[in-house]
Amino acid sequence: MTIAPAPITASRDILPDMLRAFVVASLLVSCTPPAGPAPVDTTPTATPPAASGGAVRPDPPPAPFARDDRPAVAAALKASGVELDASDCLVWPTSFPRVVVVGAFAHDRGCDRTGVFVDRRWYASDGDAPALATRDFTAARLADKEAIARAYVDEVVHAFGHQFVTEPAPAFGFPDSPKYAPVIARENKLGGVVVEGWEAVPPGMNDESAYVLATHRFAPDGALTSETKQQFAVDGDRLRQPPKLPSFTVDMSTFDLTCTRDADCTTVRINPCGPCGCSNTPLATRDLAAFNAAAAAIACPPLVPLPGGAGCGGCLGHRARCDAGKCVAKSG
Repeated sequence: MTIAPAPITASRDILPDMLRAFVVASLLVSCTPPAGPAPVDTTPTATPPAASGGAVRPDPPPAPFARDDRPAVAAALKASGVELDASDCLVWPTSFPRVVVVGAFAHDRGCDRTGVFVDRRWYASDGDAPALATRDFTAARLADKEAIARAYVDEVVHAFGHQFVTEPAPAFGFPDSPKYAPVIARENKLGGVVVEGWEAVPPGMNDESAYVLATHRFAPDGALTSETKQQFAVDGDRLRQPPKLPSFTVDMSTFDLTCTRDADCTTVRINPCGPCGCSNTPLATRDLAAFNAAAAAIACPPLVPLPGGAGCGGCLGHRARCDAGKCVAKSG
């Protein structure tokens, strides 16, 4: 015979005890501190593949302003908070196509540089190094660096005047003018470049030719400092006077001819450069040393031989006399 299992009857007290145990276990789990910090994943992340050639290439510079595109430059200046006046000046340097030089016009001196655009970025100051970087000035060979520096002075620093004097101008020919020296570009002790020479200054409202001896120092990174050492100007009226031809005879207007007796007088030759000549000009003996110094100071041209081997003719005999208190030369 089969005996059926007796039905299980839950005690009325079991359920509250199970609920209480569950709550206590949950509280214990929530209050138990973690065993330690979670481990850090040190697996290297994959890097994106490099561009062809194995190196990530920098973004190319923006396209430069088109030559003479004044509206585009004006718009870029306005975006930088600068208004371009109708009379202001713009220059596109040939040797630096990614640079635009900006200047403000003044009636008394022309245009003065106010800043530069380099790769469409505006520099009101300190734009020289970025501008030179467009020609890789820092890494250039010495000869190239000197050429780049000279071109930068010619086309950017001198964009609105102050041109180098490359040959002696008439203003340098006056006795009271400084001596002319050619333009130089050379490396300095710091690894930079020095460009130095005489510059013609815009005359403005003055009738003159003015010059300064300027020195431009380029640091190895392209930073530029400039200074002037000498300056002079020659009035326009003086420059327009006909040039004084060199004289090869001694000017006798400043020498003394007074005398009291014949022994106070002598005769001299006033053309020391000619192949021929006679001592037939009177002079007070007391001025003979001064006359000899003046004659020796004359720069004579190369001596040209007489044609056909001819010689000089004889001189008539002239004797110095004191005549009424004045030296004279008499023949015979």
